[in-house]
Amino acid sequence: MVNSTGETIDRIVERSCEANDDSNDRVLARELKTGRSLVIPLAVTCSNLEAFNKEGRVIGRQAEVSTPPDLYWQIY
Repeated sequence: MVNSTGETIDRIVERSCEANDDSNDRVLARELKTGRSLVIPLAVTCSNLEAFNKEGRVIGRQAEVSTPPDLYWQIY
């Protein structure tokens, strides 16, 4: 994942595609500063990913990400 938003991403959250609510969400990363990148292994075979800013607004979303293959996600 690469943060190209111009602001710090507060958190990146993974939710299983089968989940009906956010009770089992997993925080993958916190405080990803602009221009930074990181590699995160996914815990489930199908995930919905969301990136949030400090105000709690969704600033990036990837739906039904399957593993493998590897995912390159550049958040703008």
